[in-house]
Amino acid sequence: TLAQVEGIRERAPQTEVVPIPDDAPIPAPEPPPVQRGLAQAAVKAAQEQASSSTELGVAVFDRGTGELVVGERGHERFYTASLSKLIVIVDVLDRRRTEGLPVTDDDLKLVARALGPSDDSAMSALWEKFDGEGAPARVSAKLDLEGTTAPRRFGQWGEVEVTPADYATLWKYVLDDMPDDDRALLISDMKVAPSTAKDGFDQAFGLLAPDSLGLGRFSPMDLATASASTLALGTTDPYAPWRVGCSR
Repeated sequence: TLAQVEGIRERAPQTEVVPIPDDAPIPAPEPPPVQRGLAQAAVKAAQEQASSSTELGVAVFDRGTGELVVGERGHERFYTASLSKLIVIVDVLDRRRTEGLPVTDDDLKLVARALGPSDDSAMSALWEKFDGEGAPARVSAKLDLEGTTAPRRFGQWGEVEVTPADYATLWKYVLDDMPDDDRALLISDMKVAPSTAKDGFDQAFGLLAPDSLGLGRFSPMDLATASASTLALGTTDPYAPWRVGCSR
């Protein structure tokens, strides 16, 4: 009866409501489940979309899963062109930290010009001042690279050779193993890179659309195109997975 129900309500223990302070921390959302196989899918898509006249080497490293997938020609050497800029600058920053190599504020301005607007004159100055000729060998020894070599013609830094697999390894080092200050310096310089290089060249040349690589889960896209012709994919993580491709 209604009277009996009311009696039960009166006898039931009352639950005390504890107010939540306004400044209480908000629990972090659960991370999305790790999805494997995206690196393989991206390599497959890139190779399928390359024209028959394109010599393509591609390697994809997924930082979320730790997967490194190397395409059919991903262990083949290609000329770096502006990709050599990152190799030399990583070498300079590492030697500054481990050997006390003097690097001035003016030198760091050259670094910013080389990595951002891809200023070739800035790169030439760094190459000459910091023994760029020896940088591929030093970085290769440090990271156990397989096919990164100095140019055959003296001073021609655009003719440094590198494999896509090596370049993926280099980016893994930059993003995961370099000290925070050095990594932040590199990324900040590249994130402000203009769409057009100092020489008037389109800096997005050679980059495939993310959706065409089967990477549509990164949406809306936050794309940071570096002068080193490498594409970062992600939304909130500035150090999201990176893909590296070389073609000629």
